[in-house]
Amino acid sequence: MQRNNHSLQRRLAESNQYMIVEDFIPEKTNELYNRFYAQELNLPNGVSYLDSWINEDIATCYQIMESTSLELITNWLSTWNTSKNIALIPLK
Repeated sequence: MQRNNHSLQRRLAESNQYMIVEDFIPEKTNELYNRFYAQELNLPNGVSYLDSWINEDIATCYQIMESTSLELITNWLSTWNTSKNIALIPLK
């Protein structure tokens, strides 16, 4: 089933809360833990961390975030280097 890209873009732009699904690069797991334990998410003004959890094999992280704009959260995500795949899913 193919998604309508315009519909997804509209939902992303209208949403204030997002789920981020992050698949880790195995060699970067230590860097990831250091980032979270130090609470250094380096969130820009307008982006807030709400909650997160990780799967059993420490390969995927799920985060709930809030942002005042789609541009802020996508710019913030573009700075990550511990992930091989990041999905941004709008929540309603």
